[in-house]
Amino acid sequence: FAVSRLLCAPEYPTFEELQYFLKHGSKHLALRKDEAINHIHWATTRRRDVPSLMALACDHRIQLEDVAAKAGADVARIEDFKVLTVKAAARVAAGRAGYGMLLDERYGRDAMFE
Repeated sequence: FAVSRLLCAPEYPTFEELQYFLKHGSKHLALRKDEAINHIHWATTRRRDVPSLMALACDHRIQLEDVAAKAGADVARIEDFKVLTVKAAARVAAGRAGYGMLLDERYGRDAMFE
């Protein structure tokens, strides 16, 4: 059942999906194409509502490159700045839901692994 999807933990079927499949089957060999099963999966794997979302945008690559150039600083330091930014945001979030960040893939890549 799971191999019809991506094999990641969130893609594994819920109990409700399995019950539906065992009772009704599917006309699709690739279960990911079965709209009814996909709807049950979607409906039974939604996270609770987050009443507010705090997002820190730190994906301003061009602007930070301009600042570095004007300051005569090495652009390689932008990566360090983004790591510090992620650490600070994580401290503020303190494991609570509703916090996130936008990072670019060029200078923010290392920060994503913090």
